Amino acid sequence: MDSPARSVCDEFTDEELDAYFASYVPLSNLPTPPAATRKEEDAVFGCEEGGSEGEREGPGCSELRAQATCLANLVPSNVSPTRPGVPAIERILERAKLPVEIVAFVACILDALTLRFAGSWRSSLAQHPLQHASFNERNIHIRLQNHSQTRIPSSEIIIVAALSLAENFLDDRPRSNGHWAVIEAQDMFTAAQVEGTKMCVLRDMEYGLLRITEEMVGMMVANIRREIIMQGGESGERRREYSAEERRPKLSLDLQGQAVWMYGVQTPEPSP
Repeated sequence: MDSPARSVCDEFTDEELDAYFASYVPLSNLPTPPAATRKEEDAVFGCEEGGSEGEREGPGCSELRAQATCLANLVPSNVSPTRPGVPAIERILERAKLPVEIVAFVACILDALTLRFAGSWRSSLAQHPLQHASFNERNIHIRLQNHSQTRIPSSEIIIVAALSLAENFLDDRPRSNGHWAVIEAQDMFTAAQVEGTKMCVLRDMEYGLLRITEEMVGMMVANIRREIIMQGGESGERRREYSAEERRPKLSLDLQGQAVWMYGVQTPEPSP
């Protein structure tokens, strides 16, 4: 049987140990600071999460609210009797922390959806609601199997799916469906629901992500900035900066990662 590892103190005699502990002092006499509260953490990002729309104030709140409003208005009107909630979308965007160019790309995806999307989306989620459900979800479904209708998730999931699609298309290290469902959406949906909605979005727009041009993204960025001005979230100087930037030539998206042409296909740059 192996003997236990010896510590440094095993080399000391009893007298040396007594002298050591007699002169020992802690590294600091100050008490351990308390853990930061949720409100202090939210203040770092300039927008308090969980309050009402009037209570959520900060340097980034007006831009997030404008982005959420634009995305909510672009969801097809026949998807649900209730429109997507702007505060809920705003909190999702706050957790996602995506650049405005990707949010504008998401707006282009939503703008490309047709009125046929609603029917195909509802039927797709109703056909396979438990494809990747957990054991508890299956038990709940068995107890409720006599109900005539299958619960369809709220329309905010369409925006979450579009956010995931845009990040998958533009970012080299995208988040998983489970990450979007658990972290950004705070367990409002399941990973299977996010994946199913993404496939419905792609089929409805005929997998046409490549048809979204820089000019289309630039127009959506301009729409978001106009929404910020309409909500009174920017000063006159900031408005002039937006106007001057809109008149500049539109450049390519400033995103991480590179792509190269290899064998006639545009692919990520090979690793060294």
